[in-house]
Amino acid sequence: MVCCDDSLVVSWLPVAVEPATVTERVVRGWRKVDRCELCCILEDSELSRPPPEDADVDQLFATYDAVLCGISDRLASPHRVRRRRGCLSSWFDAKCRSTRRECRRLERRYRKTRSANDRQQWIRTTLRRFDLHRQEAYWQQRLMGGGRSPSSLWRSLSPLLGRDRLTSCATDHTAEGYATFFARKIDAVWSDTAGLSPPPVFVSATSSLASFRPCSESEVRRLIMSSPVKSS
Repeated sequence: MVCCDDSLVVSWLPVAVEPATVTERVVRGWRKVDRCELCCILEDSELSRPPPEDADVDQLFATYDAVLCGISDRLASPHRVRRRRGCLSSWFDAKCRSTRRECRRLERRYRKTRSANDRQQWIRTTLRRFDLHRQEAYWQQRLMGGGRSPSSLWRSLSPLLGRDRLTSCATDHTAEGYATFFARKIDAVWSDTAGLSPPPVFVSATSSLASFRPCSESEVRRLIMSSPVKSS
């Protein structure tokens, strides 16, 4: 959107931003597994019994893998999850990462218990997670570290302005096209106003100042006192 002296010019530029990478993973809900039940199943399984005397190493490993896979599928069946991997902010350090992990842990506990105390802990951790002072201190350090080098300052400001993102722009707009558009617009204005009388020009000044003459303080005071409009 461009605003010129004549009117508002609106244009659309097809800019394609590279989408975030989406990956799929196969996970198991190990947190929901009851440990007592798992111990009972392992004690009753083939792994708790003495192996046969004629079994070799390959058979033992195959039995171990088959039994554990069967127990895992029974207690924590695998399922697919989709994760959107985006670029982390440059100020996102280890402390921010640990705070985010703690916030997610408290959220899962509140979703499970629905306790008012757990909810308050989750809210307090969430508010502490959005620490704007950390961002401000980080960017101030980056800008101060650049010193008087314009290239260093530009490298510091480029991520903040989003210049480091991968974007692809395909458009048919050219400088010649813009020049042709404005030339046609001016010609259209001239053709629409051809033959019309010029607009009236109102002159508000009745006198002009021809020269300057220095005046004393007494003359200025006398002119103020003789003025019909006096300040209160």
